[in-house]
Amino acid sequence: MKRYFALTLTSLVVLLSIVACNKSAQVVNYNNNGANTLLPLTPGNVWIYQDSVFDSTNLVSNVYTDSAYIGTSTITSSLESGVLFYNFVDSFGWFGPSGYLATTTDPYGNGYILQIDSLGGSPYVFFETATADGTILGSSQDFSNPSCISTYTQYGFASSYNVNGYTCYRNIGTNVNCNSVTTETIVEYVCPGVGIVRIEDYAQDTSAAGSPLFLDYSQTLTQYIPK
Repeated sequence: MKRYFALTLTSLVVLLSIVACNKSAQVVNYNNNGANTLLPLTPGNVWIYQDSVFDSTNLVSNVYTDSAYIGTSTITSSLESGVLFYNFVDSFGWFGPSGYLATTTDPYGNGYILQIDSLGGSPYVFFETATADGTILGSSQDFSNPSCISTYTQYGFASSYNVNGYTCYRNIGTNVNCNSVTTETIVEYVCPGVGIVRIEDYAQDTSAAGSPLFLDYSQTLTQYIPK
């Protein structure tokens, strides 16, 4: 459920993948368990997460264990020639049962985690490395409400962060409406050689004055079991 709440924003980054990753003939596939791979995608790899749902007072309303694994199903995309996407099965978490992920790099040294939400879908950038903190990785506009067009912007950070014992890099995505109000912020932490360590989804509390954000959902890695 939480995954689809955010996809209306995150899927806008399809435009990012066309701008930032449209080097199809040069992209190299790095779906393996290497130490520098952003997300190891060997079939049989397993990640155990603790998922938490919060209310607007930031009190936990639900906590559950979520197991994700790499299945044997793969697809390719005409937009990302030569890149193999693996089924990342996360039935109770952010990605759901039918998401497909790939890890790639380009000649400039940028690393990417690309995502396709379902068979026949278009790839977009879920995560991208950056050379400096606060780097704008790309942005796009959401015209679903023509009377108030919002803008989604994704930022990358070169600094490392310790998250639950893992050394991670961070991306932050923000959705800002026509009134310059941030309606959602998505924070992603990735540890090379391990994968996605934590996702935080901050939602707008429309019942409070000033419409502040609160931590609505988090997914935190507790164990990685490589094949």
